[in-house]
Amino acid sequence: MAATDNYGIQVGLSQTFLGNNGLRKILAFINTPPSSRKSLQKTSNIVMAEVVNLNKVDMSPRCHQLVDINRLCGSKSPHAIPVQCEGTYINPLYSGIGETLFQSATQTVYFFAEDVISKWQINTRGPLVT
Repeated sequence: MAATDNYGIQVGLSQTFLGNNGLRKILAFINTPPSSRKSLQKTSNIVMAEVVNLNKVDMSPRCHQLVDINRLCGSKSPHAIPVQCEGTYINPLYSGIGETLFQSATQTVYFFAEDVISKWQINTRGPLVT
């Protein structure tokens, strides 16, 4: 596959529960030779580092705006931003029946919606590979 396709695949995988191993299985099932695990992981590391950087650049002005609003409202702790959040795990939660929902996961993605301004901007944190 071309490098652009490999990067696109990793961006897509970052938004699913599939992961590199799942992708390799699907490609094998349709008689398409899958990339090596090492190659997929190397590309994933490159793409995810860029995703993290883009998120930081995108989120910085929003975070500053929320802190400014908290200061104007007289908040004692202007850097504390109230949020609603949701997390997803690459491994199914039913694997921990009877256990805590906060089990370790191979990959997690968290979504945050701030509660300060009426836009309720959606912010993502992830994927986090552990």
